[in-house]
Amino acid sequence: MTDFQDLQNVATKEEIIKDFFTWLFDEPSVQNKSVKLYSEVDLSLAHDYLDPKIYYPTQFTHFFETPAMKRLGRISQLSFSVNEFPNTYHHRLEHSKGVYNRKLEELVYNFKSSEWKAYIEKHNLKLYLIAELIKIAGHDIGHFPFSHAMEEQLYGYHGAHEIIGQRIMLENQDIHNVLVSISPKLPDILNKLYEYNFLNFKAHDESSYDVDRIDYISRDSMYVGSPVNIRTLSYTSLPCFSHSEPFVDVYNQYSLSEIENLLNLREFGYDTLYMSENEQATECVINVFFKAFLESNSKTGSRLQTFLNSFSNTDINNANIEEFLKWDDIEIYKELFDIAEHHEDKNVRKLATLIIPRIDSFLNLLYSLLDCRQTKAYSKSDAEFLKNIKRLIQSNSDLIKDLSNPDFMNENIISLKPSSLLENLKGKGVISSFDYPFKAYNPKEPIYLFTKDGTISDLSEHPDRTRQWHNTSKKMHYDFTYVPVLKMHGFTDEEINTIRKNSTLDKTIVPHEKLNMSPLQVGHSMKNYFSNMDIDER
Repeated sequence: MTDFQDLQNVATKEEIIKDFFTWLFDEPSVQNKSVKLYSEVDLSLAHDYLDPKIYYPTQFTHFFETPAMKRLGRISQLSFSVNEFPNTYHHRLEHSKGVYNRKLEELVYNFKSSEWKAYIEKHNLKLYLIAELIKIAGHDIGHFPFSHAMEEQLYGYHGAHEIIGQRIMLENQDIHNVLVSISPKLPDILNKLYEYNFLNFKAHDESSYDVDRIDYISRDSMYVGSPVNIRTLSYTSLPCFSHSEPFVDVYNQYSLSEIENLLNLREFGYDTLYMSENEQATECVINVFFKAFLESNSKTGSRLQTFLNSFSNTDINNANIEEFLKWDDIEIYKELFDIAEHHEDKNVRKLATLIIPRIDSFLNLLYSLLDCRQTKAYSKSDAEFLKNIKRLIQSNSDLIKDLSNPDFMNENIISLKPSSLLENLKGKGVISSFDYPFKAYNPKEPIYLFTKDGTISDLSEHPDRTRQWHNTSKKMHYDFTYVPVLKMHGFTDEEINTIRKNSTLDKTIVPHEKLNMSPLQVGHSMKNYFSNMDIDER
């Protein structure tokens, strides 16, 4: 049976994956049964795998090359952490391929089980496996620019990207063409996967322990500078296979420590990164900026104004998908830079500047999202943006001074703890609050494991568990105000300084030196790189 050593070994990994796809494509309705594998190095695997590559056949390459998927290469995975952790410049496309790889590993483990393989063949479920791999690869296809931060501010919850993502996967013509080129039956089967829980996929794709979390916790930890070992685990399906009704998948007793490790790492990540006070201080400014910007009715940033009005006033189920796909992080940054430089209201300019990462971190991010590592012809709009960045770096403008100032965020973001001052400011409408309920483990999404005596136990009741997993709920709450907002409401400098003295936030930017993941890594500064780009001649 395939185990982790087989999948991480240079001598066996590619051969096993090729065998799997050869078997998978040997289905009557699959039009191209040939298997030619493409590969690319996945840095998140390098810490643990002798063969740190992900592999996908030509048929899946066509899916990754659709414009809707390539757009994810221009949406950052951790939109605002780059200020504190400048190496976190990775994007959603990289993560999507990583999640696809984790799902592939899971299926390959099952493929080596003769019982599982016979069940798939008997019930003609190979197309469901193909559709599942494509579905999980496209699980983030509906993300807005700035990911959760944008959808939270536009729609008030984190699930909007799933709704529009499903619509893109089922309605986009390019994706439809890829599906049909594999099998004419595939579009209908993909639709069924969104409606029904075939082969218990949901337990491994959207649960307390799933392929998405395995990848992003491993990947984000690496880019933050603290690599961890997180492996895809095999499981046993009990009491019997069922492709239409959920069944129980059980991990062996030796998986307990690895599962608990992932859950602990996720909780640590939410405390220190994803939902930390510093992270949310920047995310919450988005809503404050949107409100001030839209109320200004300025001609500056008119494209952004149209985008915000269009999506904030439209039910996500009726949103224009084609218009949605035109927007990514780069397109938003183009508008933010224009507003930060040219808006008539200085306070609106400052709010826009607060959303843009500090200049060195931003250039790191831009280098990745525009794929500057590749020699390519930029679009006219991208080329103009790069020219503007080059001009800005070489200027002495207020914007470049602010973006180069490590204390800019401390000077403009104020976080307040409960007090009479906070209540007074709330009454004046100048406080932006953030609430998020978090569970390290959700008993409603149970993880089942064998015990030493061979019985099956949910993690929260497992005799060898190291924590009371049923009792890990916490609520993260922060209250922020922003100096530009206070000035808009007529607060004096003296009053603002009094409020600032009560701030609990430290947003001083200190370079993170645990691990150098800078795209250049050879002593050249990003400012020098962009200053010397030959973009003016293109």
